[in-house]
Amino acid sequence: MKRRIISWMLAAVMIVTSAAAAFMGNEKQAEAASAFKVHFIEVGTGDGAMLQYGSGKSAKYALIDAGPQTTQLLGGKTVNVGQRVHNYLKKYKIRRLEFVIMTHPHKDHIGGFISILKDRSISVGTVYATQQPVYNHYSGDDDFYSTKTYHTVNQLIKKREIPVVVPRMKSSIYLGKAKLTFYSPGRGNFKYGREVDYNSRQINKFSLVCRITYGRNSFLMAGDTQQETEYNMINKKLNLKSQVLKVPHHGYEDVRNKDAKGRFSSNHKKFFDKVKPAISIISNGYRNKDKVPSGLITRELSKSNIYTTGDNGNIIVASNGSKLSVSTSRNKNEPAKASTYISSKKSSLLLKKMSVKSNGKKKLDIVSVDSKDIYNVKEKKPLKISIKAKPQSFTRIKSIQYKLVKKGKSSTRYRWKTGRTVKVKKGFKGSLYIKYNTISGSTMVKTKGFVIKKKK
Repeated sequence: MKRRIISWMLAAVMIVTSAAAAFMGNEKQAEAASAFKVHFIEVGTGDGAMLQYGSGKSAKYALIDAGPQTTQLLGGKTVNVGQRVHNYLKKYKIRRLEFVIMTHPHKDHIGGFISILKDRSISVGTVYATQQPVYNHYSGDDDFYSTKTYHTVNQLIKKREIPVVVPRMKSSIYLGKAKLTFYSPGRGNFKYGREVDYNSRQINKFSLVCRITYGRNSFLMAGDTQQETEYNMINKKLNLKSQVLKVPHHGYEDVRNKDAKGRFSSNHKKFFDKVKPAISIISNGYRNKDKVPSGLITRELSKSNIYTTGDNGNIIVASNGSKLSVSTSRNKNEPAKASTYISSKKSSLLLKKMSVKSNGKKKLDIVSVDSKDIYNVKEKKPLKISIKAKPQSFTRIKSIQYKLVKKGKSSTRYRWKTGRTVKVKKGFKGSLYIKYNTISGSTMVKTKGFVIKKKK
């Protein structure tokens, strides 16, 4: 009898254990399936981003803008890009968009919607759009500021009887468990006011801006917002701080400001300082004719890791609710391999701390790779150097790489080695270059130049 009871109890334990294991497995699968991604699609000089919640048949999708119909490259060549977002949807076999957001009615943001809306196999739940009117006094030609593209898109929306909503400031919508809150344009009555204001910038001021949160991760999608709109959001004390920023207006500096000391800043400097992004995405396009992003913009964002669709192609930022990872892919007519952006600076918003310690008598300070080499650290014995880093909570270290670069030699001549400990022999004169690779991007620094004396 006791044996039967014991056997029954063991069987029950096995069933419960199996059930628990199955439950945990299903829970892990559910967690994996609930990952949130933003796909920044390479559409030329324009914006097109696909939001994805989950994967497989249960996945949900949405769009924020859909890029232009054509884009111009350096040298004046015109490339047809109107199908790129549509083709991207077909690649993922998407049959429904929960919603689409048209940030503002410029054709470099809405041109790609024409082919999508003509495709009846893709249903659209709701269109969210700005209330800013499209001026009818533009030229009749379909130039950048004309209304032709807008009216075509508008007629297709009406024909398909898709509901259109003008969102209120601070109103929220959801894609799965990802929450999207509208921050702009609110009720601002923006005026021209400055000589540099013209119709295109006036419409940009009414761009819809939205902040997306999923778990502990945050994204700020800034459309083509301008200084007046940005100041309006700042004055309303909205929570702008976000780990990922879709940089406004493709990396144009727009209006260049000058302070009392004669220092220049872009139209967006104060906005960048409030957002404090660790990852900045610039949708500028491959070999774009205007050569954006502006150097002023990239300098103002230099503490973040900058990815551009021009350099990196399609950029996917994935979140599991706590960690952010970045991957890239190229379009067929562009270089086959996208390079990972390497930030060359002394500090990084991806890392809480970087440290380089050695058994030498003097400290090896970390400096920017762009700083001038000064070989004032002198040692008598071979060095054993230890490299460490502490990542921010939303990322993790994949690997640490290094290379010893001799004085007077280009760092590009040397290959990266993987490791956290470096041994330096006597007679070496040069610097140690370090690359901290995280799932969100890489940060490259170097040490001050040092010399290890030979024996006499």
